[in-house]
Amino acid sequence: ARVMDNIFPEPGAVRVRRGYELHATGVGSGDVKTIAELNVGTTKKLIAFSSTAAFDATTSGAAATSLKTGLTESGRWDWVNMNGSIVFVDGINVPQQYDGSTWANLTISGTGLTVANIVGIQVFKTRSFVWMKNSSDFFYSAAHAIGGTMTLFALSKLGAITSRGGHIVAIEPWTVDGGAGQDDFFVVIMSTGQVVVYSGTDPSDADKWSLVGVYDVGRPMSRDGFVKHGGDLTGLLGNDYKRITAET
Repeated sequence: ARVMDNIFPEPGAVRVRRGYELHATGVGSGDVKTIAELNVGTTKKLIAFSSTAAFDATTSGAAATSLKTGLTESGRWDWVNMNGSIVFVDGINVPQQYDGSTWANLTISGTGLTVANIVGIQVFKTRSFVWMKNSSDFFYSAAHAIGGTMTLFALSKLGAITSRGGHIVAIEPWTVDGGAGQDDFFVVIMSTGQVVVYSGTDPSDADKWSLVGVYDVGRPMSRDGFVKHGGDLTGLLGNDYKRITAET
């Protein structure tokens, strides 16, 4: 949950939070809106964002270490680990990259891609995928690349697929067998509640990328409301709690 005020949900009830333990202070001013983990080999770091800066909050203490300042006010970032780095996007700032020692702007470009508008990022079968805010199209990288030169996949032009319109809220991998492998599916969740499922490894090759199906479910509550759980992809959809399962 992005915001959880004093209560935790349980089956059939909620309970009051029983206090807290302070880990790190000095993470800028205002609320901490994103916490992410860099996990590369033996390097593990906890990254925390204030509205305009990023901090290394790995070590418990009185003040976190500043990693990046001067960001346009946001604080709410999407992120992935790939190729020895963690990459952040927020739909406002240029995508950011950190390898545990160096923080820099991510090198990324593509025809029709406005990098500061990238609001989501995902990794699927050796490629990175990004999408812009209020867009129903996504972009994909070369194999084994994070960012770089991206190629447009114009989902918006496939009217029979996204027949209800809307924009991409989230893209998630669906591991039907509970593991991770070549049989995983690529799931696009639209703001209208349509779910578009593809299989394959290369969106540029019709022999290696195919449509599995389009399903109508509840409207997603947010881009953060999805989680892999065993062989299911679970999401918060409208007023309902539903699962995208192998039977859907």
